[in-house]
Amino acid sequence: MKFHYFLSIIVCLILGACNSSQREALPGEVTVSGVVENPTSNAPIILERLGASGIERIDTTEVDGDKFTFFVKEDAQAFYRINLYDKQYVTFILAGTDNVINITADGSKATGDFSISGSAINDQKDQIDQVEKDFSEKAMSLEQKFLDARENNNPEEMEKLRLEYFSAQKNKNDQMKEAIWKATPNLSAIYGLNYLDATAEFSFMDSVASEFKSSGKLLDYAQSIISRVEKMRRLAIGSPAPEIELPSPSGELIALSSLRGKYVLIDFWAAWCRPCRMENPNVKKMYAAYADKGFEILGVSLDRTRAAWMQAIEKDDLPWKHVSDLKYFNSEAAEMYEIEAIPATYLVDPEGKIIAKGLRGPSLRAKLKEIFG
Repeated sequence: MKFHYFLSIIVCLILGACNSSQREALPGEVTVSGVVENPTSNAPIILERLGASGIERIDTTEVDGDKFTFFVKEDAQAFYRINLYDKQYVTFILAGTDNVINITADGSKATGDFSISGSAINDQKDQIDQVEKDFSEKAMSLEQKFLDARENNNPEEMEKLRLEYFSAQKNKNDQMKEAIWKATPNLSAIYGLNYLDATAEFSFMDSVASEFKSSGKLLDYAQSIISRVEKMRRLAIGSPAPEIELPSPSGELIALSSLRGKYVLIDFWAAWCRPCRMENPNVKKMYAAYADKGFEILGVSLDRTRAAWMQAIEKDDLPWKHVSDLKYFNSEAAEMYEIEAIPATYLVDPEGKIIAKGLRGPSLRAKLKEIFG
């Protein structure tokens, strides 16, 4: 009986007469079974493995009605994704011990809903995704309300919404870190770290990296996190702030070192960044309160055009020093300071050492009050 079973598999492979749904998983294989709610006729679905060194195409199939099946041999944790017509990508994790993974996906757009079941590690990933999704929906609502309040010249409502945004963000970060720590040292933890601001959460990332190093697990994937943490140590609290020397709006070169003797807030922002623009009124208050006491701000714009940069400075009425090379995230300063998301801030003391990072809203107010009284 076994001979006839394996013979039928060989015939299917040679003649292409059987599709994947017409056989069962071989020993050691994981069945990845899916349903596409909006299938595209005669268009391939691609299974890809996301390795530490790049993306590898594993298999291709077409939907049978609205269903598809892949068989994967994987004996360790690894990232995979289903590429649905180059319209939607569904990332999942194989744990090395799974038997069946079930996927339901929209298939028609990048933001389409999807679900994954059959693996505890994917359940961890889903929890992480849900935390980010809940915050994104909350943030979009608050940002729109903030824009409406600014349009209606309602500063009290703007302040209320700004504080609500920071509270929601802190709550998200706390939930995200809790979910990531529970997942460590699994791949779902590495996945979740992508949702955190590496600069603001350096200590947490350092702890996660240490757990992977001590466990010896998944080092091919974790090595990028470990290397990144080591690289970021040069931006740790107490380290000398790397030099910044970029053009001002007038074209004059301004160097961070020229501001020695003052406490300097390096503020990475951009005209297109809504959270940055929401924070600007608070930063203005802090500047007005402490500029005469030795507080300076160096605004580093990650804009692409001078027109957008100038318009934002004028509209938000930002009176401090500004510089930019107008290279977006390829900015020399952004690369030096490992900026991957904005707003981002570094506070530098009069000797040029980093004394705080990620200060915004209440945390910025508290720190400056601590310094200046």
